[in-house]
Amino acid sequence: MESIKSQSFKNFEVICVEDCSTDDSMEHLQELVLDDSRFVIVQNEVNSGLSVSRNKAIKMSKGKYICFLDADDCFRPNALEILWKSAEKFKLEGIFFGASEYSEDLKRELRTIQYKKQYPVCDGKSLMALLHERNEYQSACGFQLWNKEFIRQMEVDFFPGIVYEDTLFTLQTLLRAKRVMVISDVLYIYRKCNNSISHSLGIEQLYSCVVIYDELSKIANEYLDDYQAYPEILDRIQLFSRRIEHIVCTVQEDSLPKFYNSRYNMILQTFLKDYKYPYLRTLSIDEINKLKRSKQVFIFGDGVIAEETLVFLKRQDVKIKGIIVSYLEQQKRWHDYRMIAVDDFYEDGIVVISVTEKWRDAIESILHMRGNETIYITQNG
Repeated sequence: MESIKSQSFKNFEVICVEDCSTDDSMEHLQELVLDDSRFVIVQNEVNSGLSVSRNKAIKMSKGKYICFLDADDCFRPNALEILWKSAEKFKLEGIFFGASEYSEDLKRELRTIQYKKQYPVCDGKSLMALLHERNEYQSACGFQLWNKEFIRQMEVDFFPGIVYEDTLFTLQTLLRAKRVMVISDVLYIYRKCNNSISHSLGIEQLYSCVVIYDELSKIANEYLDDYQAYPEILDRIQLFSRRIEHIVCTVQEDSLPKFYNSRYNMILQTFLKDYKYPYLRTLSIDEINKLKRSKQVFIFGDGVIAEETLVFLKRQDVKIKGIIVSYLEQQKRWHDYRMIAVDDFYEDGIVVISVTEKWRDAIESILHMRGNETIYITQNG
């Protein structure tokens, strides 16, 4: 809220949707916006989730453009000014911009999500093709601005009752847009909260993944012959296919839910029949035996790949000693295993590296210098 108040651009409205929180958020919110008519507070009658709350705010909005700011994130001080000037100058329906990802305490910058290439003002499908070609497509709606009338005329909204809801929203808007633009400015501060539902991938996310997989499949059929849009749509389908596979392989089959929609149950059954570990390569018998014989086995990583690794190794009767991570905040345990910051790790044993290829060399170098043998388990691609 303070990051909005401190914007260099002052002519804005903020619709704050209070989604029936169980703490004192409402009281804090009322204090923050006291005597500032630019802020409007709306309270849901029942807890409705992010999609319903955003849809409600869009319908209520009076401004010319709309952007989204999650409760735990911030805008750079000049964000709205840059977005307004760009949208007005080029008569845009949408703008995509960059973000910085920070640790939960906002003390450590983890990475920058920034567009590295120049993109022309173009229609949405052309932009999809360019972003796909350069591997720069981002679906997070927080890193976007949209013309309100465009959203209303196109009848684009957020699918209710799911997480990862901006996957569908971004596709729907881009597929219909005639004038969109990418700017390289990093305007959003995105905070990575360890307990956020969007940062985990378990049975709680299964329904959302199945729904999005189904909706993406319908969109893919519609754009099957569209050489600009189809490749990125297909990539999104494959992404959610892997997410469903991951959930199926990391939970007990008898704990998987039955959905009210029979179509969703049929989709889930197809994944149960084709059981696999989507993020892991196949370890050789010699590698598995070496891990079984080792006195101490550690896993590097605490993300989706590491979670899959943990389940796989436990099913192979490999005893896990602990989890190594790049740095530690308050969290000391993960899936009931102790966590160790890599700077504090000086124990003997094999380390199974369970991160993306991007970080492999740096992590292996550190561990090899300390005398640890490593096994890289992530599947290429």
